[in-house]
Amino acid sequence: MSTDDQEGSSLDRVTINLVPRASRALAEVMALTKDSKTDCVNRALPVYAYIEKMLARGGSVTVQEGPDAEPYKLVIF
Repeated sequence: MSTDDQEGSSLDRVTINLVPRASRALAEVMALTKDSKTDCVNRALPVYAYIEKMLARGGSVTVQEGPDAEPYKLVIF
């Protein structure tokens, strides 16, 4: 467990309204991982923060959909 995971022992309760696209993505991730909504959001936000920090520093994210597929730059909008 990293230091970030141990920083706070209190919970931060948040209520969110998801647009349809985000709601479908959440349902898809839940089906793939068998995790709860809370677990999926808790896992997604640090990944998103990491990507945003990297992009802010001029970096980029490249993805490859399969071993023989061409890699391409991920664009977040």
